[in-house]
Amino acid sequence: MICQGKIKTIRFLLFNDPKRLLRSIQKNVNCFFYLFLQRSNSAIKFPLIIALKIFRSMPFHIRNSIRYGFFYIGGESILFRHFGRNNTRRYLKASMTLETFFEKMNRRGCNYVVLRWWQNLPEVSPGEDIDILIMDEDRDIIDDLLVVQQVGQAVDLYTVNGTNGGAYHDTTYFPPRFANSILKSRQLYKNKYYIPDKEHYFLSLAYHAVFHKGKNSHIPGFTNAPEMKPEHEYKEVLERLSLDLGFANVIDVNTIIEGLGERDFLPSPDALTMLEKVQPSLADLQPALYCDIRGGELNIFVVRKECMNDGYIEILKDIILSNYRFDILSEFELTGEQARYLEFNMRGGNWGKGPYKRSGGSPDYLIVAFDFFPEPLSNKLQSMYPRFTNLRFLECKNEIRQQVNCLTGFNKAYNPAHTTDNESESLWFLRRILDQDSYASLLANLIAIRDHWVTKYPVLELISKGRRSKVELVEYEGRPAIKKTFKNWATRFLEREIYAAGILQQTIPAIPKLLASGDNYLITEYHKPKFSTKNPKNFKTEVQKHSSSLKLFINNLWKHGYAHMNLLPTNIIITDNRLYIIDFEFLHKYNNQKPSFCESYDLVGAPSDFNGDLPVGYNSKLNSFDAQWGCVFGSYRKFFGEQAQLN
Repeated sequence: MICQGKIKTIRFLLFNDPKRLLRSIQKNVNCFFYLFLQRSNSAIKFPLIIALKIFRSMPFHIRNSIRYGFFYIGGESILFRHFGRNNTRRYLKASMTLETFFEKMNRRGCNYVVLRWWQNLPEVSPGEDIDILIMDEDRDIIDDLLVVQQVGQAVDLYTVNGTNGGAYHDTTYFPPRFANSILKSRQLYKNKYYIPDKEHYFLSLAYHAVFHKGKNSHIPGFTNAPEMKPEHEYKEVLERLSLDLGFANVIDVNTIIEGLGERDFLPSPDALTMLEKVQPSLADLQPALYCDIRGGELNIFVVRKECMNDGYIEILKDIILSNYRFDILSEFELTGEQARYLEFNMRGGNWGKGPYKRSGGSPDYLIVAFDFFPEPLSNKLQSMYPRFTNLRFLECKNEIRQQVNCLTGFNKAYNPAHTTDNESESLWFLRRILDQDSYASLLANLIAIRDHWVTKYPVLELISKGRRSKVELVEYEGRPAIKKTFKNWATRFLEREIYAAGILQQTIPAIPKLLASGDNYLITEYHKPKFSTKNPKNFKTEVQKHSSSLKLFINNLWKHGYAHMNLLPTNIIITDNRLYIIDFEFLHKYNNQKPSFCESYDLVGAPSDFNGDLPVGYNSKLNSFDAQWGCVFGSYRKFFGEQAQLN
């Protein structure tokens, strides 16, 4: 009889009040999940964990559809609580009224505001929730007043810094500076409820309409038309508030962004990227990005406290300088104020452990790096990192994490460093943590580097990317020529190249002739190689045909009192009928007493007390003539014959 009675009740509700039926089912499922997770063992819980991970990997619009349906109320919120993941959505206890809730908050000294639609409190429209901004440290004070089960009034709790379960889609609800300003200027309404003052109510509602609702707020200025009716008449409400405050009468996306920007209340670039995942229409507000493969790209590495404490900063810098050949434009330890700003505004304010065993800590040290040879991401990677513009910075960041955690061990692994996604984002943060003069100096240096580096001639081909320079095939005065451009700190290497091509070439014809030079470059004649020395098919035979030219070059260079210091097969060009020697960056002039020919540095290598510039990884034995050319000509004594015997 009891079963038949329940069936009749369900049938009645199904046809007459389906919403009430759904709420009843959700409440029962909610209780079931809670009891099940409390009492079940880990083996049974494991599939639920996997299900939750799958749910979180779904596209947002699918997640959102599920979230406000059956699964969210009955499952996800309980799973979040059970596995330690706080969710912003909570409910008042069934026996508690709104007035009692706010009375207890006030009595406990909570620093909070009801963000909007507070005019009719304690009355709340059916289906509406109450959005509250609260200080992070006050969030736990009211935990006993709320439950995760849908029994009372729905409340969304957002914290200033996004901690303590108060984040909004992995970022802060408002920029922390904005949130603190709202709380600082709060007012008491009806002697019971704290609300924003008039100006902050207008600004926070405008921010919410644009950055949380996007085009669905019906605020003019978005490219695509809204997909649904607005929950509230944001435009009309904002226009009334604007008129009362004496602000601009025109309410659109541009005026809102301008007003927030004047007060530095706009979201940071990485926060905007996170918000874009929730509201794709925010892509209209993002600056256009591209990989500047000709002009280079700047980025910042934020080194975290654990990495500094473990003494891994030199390893990190070695990866940046040696493995990826970035230039470090600036590096400094963050002040307390700078560290706090980055901690609250970068990474959505989340500096937790993430997928690692422990947290890498807060920001502690900053490195400003410049990549002269950026590379765009593949289509697959670009879909995973939509705002990343340089593949090499992404690879460098991953290598830093791998090498540091190889040293720490898996059980103590952490994220040692964070990088920005692109140059625009890097400059945004630098402008806010540096003083005006330091930022202006950095920007002027960046402009000078880029102007110094970009080639003004038509580039036919980028031939090589070096530690100090790049080599390009360009069109010069109507014909192809070789242009070698040096970084601004490598002028001494440039001077050696100009001297060799301009002066020594007059008596040593194996050196390509100088056509033009500037403050940071030289242009020489282009001699089309017969084959690439990097893939030397028949290389030995071809070089042997020009052995006399190589002998003459080494001999003449020694007679002039110089050594090439980097006479490798890769620095030889063989055309149809000539042999040329290139790369004179390490050209060395012998001091007062020139060594004998048999002791010249191009034959036996540099002595142990040599104090000039040498290529990275130089070794006297490995860079000697016999080591580099022995397989082609035999020993240098055999190659030079009588001259070697005389010396």
